[in-house]
Amino acid sequence: MFDYLDTKNMLFLMRVPSSFKTVQNIDSNDCILEYKINRKYRKLRVIKIELSNNITEILVTNIFDENIKYDKFKELYFLRWRVESKYKELKSSIQIEEFSGTKPISIEQDFFVSIYLSMVVALIKDEADAAIADEIKDKNLKSMYQANRNFILGQVFNRIINLLVNAKLTRKILEIILEKSKKIRSQIRPNRSRERKNKHPRKKHHHNKKSCI
Repeated sequence: MFDYLDTKNMLFLMRVPSSFKTVQNIDSNDCILEYKINRKYRKLRVIKIELSNNITEILVTNIFDENIKYDKFKELYFLRWRVESKYKELKSSIQIEEFSGTKPISIEQDFFVSIYLSMVVALIKDEADAAIADEIKDKNLKSMYQANRNFILGQVFNRIINLLVNAKLTRKILEIILEKSKKIRSQIRPNRSRERKNKHPRKKHHHNKKSCI
């Protein structure tokens, strides 16, 4: 993958496991090494980041600009949190990988409803986050806050039928959820990370295990 992205002139920053041979036995937190692929030598910049839970993440990149320091890579890496949260929402909460049937129409219906749910939640959360930020900007708070994604998802789930079939009520329903979402908040934790488990249990997806709406 490194070679493919490099030949396409695409910049990347990605995590690799500590067992990855190319980066083993590296003591520095920021160094450049060479690796051989297809009889050619290519360079990688290796960044080691210490997380708050005492776990070391190993990152590799093809960004060699000396003006981009170690701390910037650390900051860039933690920007992935929103992406990971969205994947978790789609896979765990909305269960986008589960389907209620085997026919194409059933699969397409489940998939597009899942995407619709995710988009509605994202729109409401963005509006609520902006309102919360505006409200607390002049307050001397130790922590920053955001709307609670799981709360919004639950509110949308509970009203999904009316949102889909009753166009006259849609605007009113969304306004109600938005106002509630401004009040139900969660603390923003900078440099947040999840514990990574080494085990990869097999997960089977069943066509009859989709949660009812």
